[in-house]
Amino acid sequence: MSNVIHLLLVLPLVFADGLSQRERYELLGFFTRIRKEVDPPASNMNLLRYSPKIEELAADWVSQCLLQYPRPEEYPQFNGTGLILLSGLDLISELKKGVSLSNETHNYDYALNTCIGSCR
Repeated sequence: MSNVIHLLLVLPLVFADGLSQRERYELLGFFTRIRKEVDPPASNMNLLRYSPKIEELAADWVSQCLLQYPRPEEYPQFNGTGLILLSGLDLISELKKGVSLSNETHNYDYALNTCIGSCR
């Protein structure tokens, strides 16, 4: 059984009008590049696709103005999703900051299933 991981990039104020098609393309490209660099390499990853449903879910979360991760027992609609919290007005700048998030993969030891530092 394959697991699908949904990634949400939450940016206050950006979702007022939704993301442009260009921003969606860049967002998808950003996460695709990160996935290509995983170590150990993974050959069975599902194809990433942009999801308007997940965008709407992210917009709903942003509208609550809570800079925290949703607790699954309170917000079951977020079960099975991952959440990256970034704040700012410029999507591209925030994505560049997000590169540091992908660097957290070096903190995780797959063989031992342990993390040193941040692996959220």
